[in-house]
Amino acid sequence: MSEDFTFIPVTSSQSEIQVQNVLHTLLVGLSGLDKTLVRPAYQPKPPKTPDLDVTWCAFDISDDTEDAAQMIQGVDQAQIHTEDVLSVRITVYGPGSRDLCKQIKRGLHVPDNLVWLRRHHMALVSIGTIVRLAEEHGGTWLARSDLPLTLRIGTAATDGIIPIYSLQPPNVEIKD
Repeated sequence: MSEDFTFIPVTSSQSEIQVQNVLHTLLVGLSGLDKTLVRPAYQPKPPKTPDLDVTWCAFDISDDTEDAAQMIQGVDQAQIHTEDVLSVRITVYGPGSRDLCKQIKRGLHVPDNLVWLRRHHMALVSIGTIVRLAEEHGGTWLARSDLPLTLRIGTAATDGIIPIYSLQPPNVEIKD
């Protein structure tokens, strides 16, 4: 038995690239590093790794969990509002890795610095503990420090959602 059914595709109002751009700008501002020294950890064609004596930063979103969702039905449109919790790892490499992680962490405690996140429907939930590590790189060891963050992001989507009020009632004849 075959059943006709149409799914309604819903896209997010913020793509992963847009979220990465927000984080990139935030980290450039808090770290004071040149924008070329702050980058997403995973890239299809990663740029050349800086020299061992250069401090630089990479970041990634390791976990994205939808925490809440709600559909709001209006007269002319419907929207799905969602809130996601993002686990972000900031990894700083080089001789100043620990100090730069501390600088970023302190900067996140300044409310004015968080305005950038709020403009993009994001909020800081928590800042984790700086973890010092060493990473082998070309036969030598490179200083590395990781700083985990938890962010909340709100999105609204309207693509493909048809307001129930706009639907035509079926042509049904009721007989006694």
